[in-house]
Amino acid sequence: MGRSAYLIAVLGLLSSVISPAGAQEKFSLEALKPLVGQWNGELEYLDYRDNKTRVVLRAALDARISMLKEHLVLNFIYQEPGYKLERLEIISYDEKEAALLVTGIERGKSTSKKWQVSEFATDTSTSSVAMVLMSSEYDENKLAQVRRTLTLTPANLILLKEVKHEGGKFFFRNEVRLQRWGR
Repeated sequence: MGRSAYLIAVLGLLSSVISPAGAQEKFSLEALKPLVGQWNGELEYLDYRDNKTRVVLRAALDARISMLKEHLVLNFIYQEPGYKLERLEIISYDEKEAALLVTGIERGKSTSKKWQVSEFATDTSTSSVAMVLMSSEYDENKLAQVRRTLTLTPANLILLKEVKHEGGKFFFRNEVRLQRWGR
């Protein structure tokens, strides 16, 4: 599926489950429980050196609920040429701020980030989840808006990251495409 068709499908899912009055489903971390399990596939990213070349790496994810059942724990592994990169993310939800709080650990460094839940929808007939998260971060040494779109079905997980610099339009930065291979 091309990127445009994919975004249209995600937006269709989001709009189809939002009520005519504009009320949006209420998000809770429980909605991401179907993410639990083992996944493998690929990460495709736009190379920062020229912002044209796309690089594709093997990727895997092991997702679990914490023992306290208040956090989602994601362990991503990416196969770079010559070495593996591992990133651990611990995700919680701040209901008051309608934001996911993500603490990441990669290469011995810890990061924290808040992602606003901009849009969220589930489709119980297909057991699918779609959500759009918004945040800001430095991209190419400039503060930028970042949009993450998550699409989850029982068999597939897609995490699309798009970036928008001041005065510009959102553009592709990376996408993780995974298929479930275990529970």
